[in-house]
Amino acid sequence: MNYLSPDEFKKKILNLKSFEQEDDMMKASVKMEAVLFCSMLPEFFGKDLDRLTLWTRIGSAIETSIVKSNYDIEFFVNLCLEHIKAEHSQVVTHEKLQAFVDGSLVKSDEWKKMFFNYLSTRHFLVIAQARSIWEKKKKERLCETKK
Repeated sequence: MNYLSPDEFKKKILNLKSFEQEDDMMKASVKMEAVLFCSMLPEFFGKDLDRLTLWTRIGSAIETSIVKSNYDIEFFVNLCLEHIKAEHSQVVTHEKLQAFVDGSLVKSDEWKKMFFNYLSTRHFLVIAQARSIWEKKKKERLCETKK
């Protein structure tokens, strides 16, 4: 049986903690990106759709797009936008959406799998948090228009 010296044991523990911290940071990044992406979707919601179905339709867009996209972020985003009947003119001028897509494309495959797994297993919570962010945005815009 091999035994570790105290120094070797300490190095192993530090490496484990470092790995766990990286994993925790990646999980936090995935959660934040998922919520931020979903909070953008109401801006693209089709004008011919019933606004009362906004979050139901966004939820179904996420669920069906995850299944069809096979870990392809661009395809996933495109499917979500199609499902909520986004207008091309809104999509092409939306810098935050483009930044999300560009940023996601350079992420590791592990991050992408975590992103899709997080959305597929926690889509109700993601949508609830996205709605909260969306409501704050709406209030801020309302306050700005009143000034």
